[in-house]
Amino acid sequence: MIDLPENGLIAATFTNLTREGELNLEGIDDYASYLHDRKVIAVMVGGTTGEFTSLTTHERIALTGAWRKAVKDEFAIIAHASHTCQEDARQMAAAYHRAEVDAIALAAPYFFYPNKAQQLVEFFKPIMAAAPETPFYYYYLPSLIPAPVPLEQFLEAADEGLPQLMGVKYTHNDIAELSRLQKRFAGRFSFNFGCDEMYLQGLQAGATRAIGSTYNFLADDFHKVAQTYSEGDLAEAEALQTMLTTQIDAIVDAGPFPLSGLKAMMKTVGIDCGPVRQPLASISEPQFDALLIQLEGIRQNWPLSI
Repeated sequence: MIDLPENGLIAATFTNLTREGELNLEGIDDYASYLHDRKVIAVMVGGTTGEFTSLTTHERIALTGAWRKAVKDEFAIIAHASHTCQEDARQMAAAYHRAEVDAIALAAPYFFYPNKAQQLVEFFKPIMAAAPETPFYYYYLPSLIPAPVPLEQFLEAADEGLPQLMGVKYTHNDIAELSRLQKRFAGRFSFNFGCDEMYLQGLQAGATRAIGSTYNFLADDFHKVAQTYSEGDLAEAEALQTMLTTQIDAIVDAGPFPLSGLKAMMKTVGIDCGPVRQPLASISEPQFDALLIQLEGIRQNWPLSI
C-alpha cells in the first residue's frame, strides 16, 4: 500500500467508454503511463469525473481492478465506493480491498440520508469494516451531493467513530471554512482541495494536495502554479491561475454539460476516453473545434509565458 505524498496533484480520472457507451478497459495502461509522466501523485478512479452514478456496481469494480493493474506501484490509487445502497458500497469496498487499492472515497448517501452526524458515522462503519486497515476519505461535494450534516460536525463524530477516515476530498469554494477546518483538525485529517479553478487559493489556505479533473490534461501548468507560489512569486502564480481558470471556464461552457468538454479534452493529449454516458450528452465536433480555437487564443494572448 502506498501512502499519499503530502504534496501534489491527484487526477480524478475519466471512465473510458466505447462509442456505443460500453465500458472500455483497453486504453487504461496508456492513460496510466501518461499520468505517471505528468507526475501526478495518485488517481481517483470512478468519482464524479468518472461518471460513477451512471455506472453499475460491477462496472465500477472492473474499472478499479483495471486501474490497479495499470498503475502497479507507480503512484497511489483511490477508488470511489459511494452509493445510496449501503450493501453495494460495502461490496465495492470489499472488492477494492482485495484489489489492494491505497485508499477509498465515500460520499454521504444522497437520496435518503441521515440527518445527524452519528447516523452518518454508523452508515459508514460496515463499509469501512469491509476494507480493514484501508484509509478512507470523505467525498465532500455539496454542489452535487447534499451534505446531510455540517462537515465540522461529521468530522467531530468521525474523529473517534471512524479511525480509518484519514481526511476529506473538499470540493467546495468556501476557502475560509477550509482554512478553519485544517487548523481545527491538524494532525488528524488531511484536506484534499477539489476546486481546480481555485487551486492557488487552496494552496494559500494550506491544502497541499488537490484532486481534480483538469489535472488529467493541465497538470504541467498546475505544477507551475505550485512552483511559482512556493518560490514566493505570488503575482506570477496568480496570473497563471487566472489563465487556467479562464481556460477551464471555456471548457465547461463549451458543451451541453460541464463534463462533455472536460472529457473531450483528453483527445488533445492523445488519450481518447470516448463519449460521456447518458443521461449526459457529448460535445459535438463543431463545438469542440470551436473550443480548441478559443483555448489557443487564450494561451497566445495571455500576458505571460508558461
